[in-house]
Amino acid sequence: YDRIKPNTWSGAFHCWGKENREAPLRTASPPGVHSGLVSNFEVKTFDGCANPYLGLAAIMAAGIDGLRRKLVLPDPV
Repeated sequence: YDRIKPNTWSGAFHCWGKENREAPLRTASPPGVHSGLVSNFEVKTFDGCANPYLGLAAIMAAGIDGLRRKLVLPDPV
C-alpha cells in the first residue's frame, strides 16, 4: 500500500466525496452534466491484485448492511 498517499489522488483519506479526487470513494458526473446527477462511482482502494468480483461483492454487502441498519451516510468531503 505504498501507493496510497495524500495528494496523489489515490484515496488516502477515510471519507467519500462528490467529484473529490482525493476521496477513496467518489461519485462523479460526466462533463457538462448537472453535478446532482450521479452516473459513476469510483473506488480507489482496489488495485490489480484484488479480485474484482470479491471487491464489488464486499462493497455491495457493506451497502446493504448499512441500509438494513439504517446508518446515516456522513456529509461528503
